[in-house]
Amino acid sequence: MAPSKATVDRSRATPSPYMHDGSLPTLHEVVEFYNRGGNRNPNLSPRLVPLGLSRTEVDSLVAFLETLNGEGWQDVAPRTFPRRLGDPETSRTATHGLGVSDQAR
Repeated sequence: MAPSKATVDRSRATPSPYMHDGSLPTLHEVVEFYNRGGNRNPNLSPRLVPLGLSRTEVDSLVAFLETLNGEGWQDVAPRTFPRRLGDPETSRTATHGLGVSDQAR
């Protein structure tokens, strides 16, 4: 089984069901799944171990995850792109955040 990368949880409270196969219908069940160390199977990573969270800690973690509702996140393309420093002729060249935006000029 190929390793996977963790994703950024911008909006965990809204999309369900959870897990890659949709097997867990609630966020609470996801936290309980990881709290018990997953389901025993031959491909289970030895790094996935029970968390040992108390009932209160599980409830608190679920409450926190439910606050990650994506409020404030905007999936909108930028109106302008950064300029390369010292090169005014390339006003539309993306520099991966290294530059001054058109709005700042």
